[in-house]
Amino acid sequence: AFSCEKRGDYAQARALYRRLLAAHPSAYAGYLRLGETERLAGDAAAALAALDAGIAVARGADTEESRRAARELLAAREAIEDAED
Repeated sequence: AFSCEKRGDYAQARALYRRLLAAHPSAYAGYLRLGETERLAGDAAAALAALDAGIAVARGADTEESRRAARELLAAREAIEDAED
């Protein structure tokens, strides 16, 4: 998925990240990468939705790893919001 994202094949990257998240819903980095892919594809609303989904999953887990992931996802969300202003 990451190689697709890097070469600009956002549709394929999006599909692969979604497949990853369907199989591994606690793969926090997948939400971050999906959000970045959506942002790069020009869809800020979809990027925010992906990040919000990851934040919800991370907050539900309540582990040190999930708290770190939630902070990263929130920071990515804030960056997108700031860019829209």
